Amino acid sequence: MPFWECSNLPDAQFPLVFNQDSFPEIDENLVLEFLDQIKRIGKAHFLSINQEYFYPKTVKNLVCRSQGFQEIYRHK
Repeated sequence: MPFWECSNLPDAQFPLVFNQDSFPEIDENLVLEFLDQIKRIGKAHFLSINQEYFYPKTVKNLVCRSQGFQEIYRHK
């Protein structure tokens, strides 16, 4: 789903929100906005499968800046 559609979704709509291979490729401020929408539309979990080689612009760092998420598992 395109990020601009997230704002049209009701709160706590999904038990799992999934993102793959896009966050490192888009503007940092847009990722932070997307993370805010994920917190709003998600009920419980956010699964991110993204590359982490764009340090310091990593998903882990952006999620920490966004706040409100709890890391359950991280594979290195």
